[in-house]
Amino acid sequence: MKPKLVLVTISAAMLCFSCGTTSRTERVAGTNCVVRVVKDGHGKIIDVDTDPPCHKGRPGAGLFVVVGPQIARERLTENTGAMTFGAGTTKCYGPPNPDPPMCVCTKAPCP
Repeated sequence: MKPKLVLVTISAAMLCFSCGTTSRTERVAGTNCVVRVVKDGHGKIIDVDTDPPCHKGRPGAGLFVVVGPQIARERLTENTGAMTFGAGTTKCYGPPNPDPPMCVCTKAPCP
């Protein structure tokens, strides 16, 4: 029975190696906003938060990119990092991590 107990203990320790959350703080929107980005143990963004005077939001329809001469809108689906736009006043994280994206803006409404 003791070898089984040791095996269960080792398995549980391996599973919980990546159980904790991590966070980092960065300045965005022309250094006007302090953002806390929280990730789960697997590296997935689970929260993006900021304090006044900045705002956070989630564009329910997603982020769109204007492409081509016909000005077609295509949904952004494979953004591997954060994206800054609006003359540096908005920064969005995702998609696909997180989806829908989480954004921080200097003015409301935030997408």
